[in-house]
Amino acid sequence: GDVTNAARCAQLLNASNCDGVMIGRGAVQDPLIFRRIKASLSRDANGVVTLNADAFEREFEVELVINFLREFAEEVFKTENKPNGKRGSGVIAQELETFKVGKIKSIVKYIFAANESLEPHMSSIMQIDPTRTSAEDVLASVERLVKREWQTPRDVLVDTFSKRNQYA
Repeated sequence: GDVTNAARCAQLLNASNCDGVMIGRGAVQDPLIFRRIKASLSRDANGVVTLNADAFEREFEVELVINFLREFAEEVFKTENKPNGKRGSGVIAQELETFKVGKIKSIVKYIFAANESLEPHMSSIMQIDPTRTSAEDVLASVERLVKREWQTPRDVLVDTFSKRNQYA
């Protein structure tokens, strides 16, 4: 457990010779962690795992992260559900828009917290008023920040609230 990068995955695989690892928080803060692990690790016939250099160029990572955000938003935006899960025509437009903006803010908290260059911009997204800004506009703002500021996450937090990047 607590796999937050490819190096940690290699360490656990070599220490235990297990067939798999659990990835939770690492995937929330780095939406590319599965791709990174697949591209960066290899196991020889003796079961030894080797960590290779990170295989992704910045522009490719940016494209993947933006696609992830768009797919996430598409799932949130296509719903006509009330935030409480009920369906129907009784959905108040502003209530739904507030729900959508809230969902974007939730994913931004995780992704931006794990990225040194994006973290300083988190408060600007969190302070957006959903009664004055559409979810689509919030998403566009987030995409612009990712394009401009994205860096490969290094020390993904295992505990966002305490800002720890490892367990004692």
